[in-house]
Amino acid sequence: MSYCTNKTKAVVKFHFADNKQKIFESDKVPIEVVTGLADDTLKATVNFSNGYPGENPQTFNFTINAPPNIPQGLQTPPEIYLISGYWDDWGSVGSYSTGYGIVKSYGGDSPPLRIGSGYSINGTVVNVKPYECFARCELEWRWGGCKITISSQGKKVFEETGACPVKFKVSCDDDCPPGDIRCEHPGYPGFCCIPCKGTADKINNLANRIK
Repeated sequence: MSYCTNKTKAVVKFHFADNKQKIFESDKVPIEVVTGLADDTLKATVNFSNGYPGENPQTFNFTINAPPNIPQGLQTPPEIYLISGYWDDWGSVGSYSTGYGIVKSYGGDSPPLRIGSGYSINGTVVNVKPYECFARCELEWRWGGCKITISSQGKKVFEETGACPVKFKVSCDDDCPPGDIRCEHPGYPGFCCIPCKGTADKINNLANRIK
């Protein structure tokens, strides 16, 4: 869809699943704004390392949590991949097990291995010899993303990817976007835009309290 024809400036306010508003301004108008699924998968890595007392042969359990920057409540839970791992003596993480042995590992030339999905994953380390044991894992969380693309006269001028969904509003020059009302404000740029629906809901709630 085309915005800001016969105007001098376009302002696009948008946010992804984290609801952190971002702003893109362009004096190349009109603009077209398109949203959709991103071509690349979003990724975040966690490095886990922990040691355990090993006076007696036994199994120790551990849990690795997803990085905090992964949005909660995704429609499709993020997938978890094992990049590398090192167990002394042996153990598991997610669906992967090293098999019995003394000092087992995963990595090197091995490709990332999908071992589960979700926001946390469990693992074990098994002590065979009566010494301290430990587990080290590098895990990668992967999840789908959305992108917003802004073009002018057929040329892309801006693009950004984030966790789905992505929502945006467009205003032209010093106008407010559709569905907002303009209010004077002492700070730059001298006015602010307030959503009509949110304001109406607050007024209705206040009126109901007064009754």
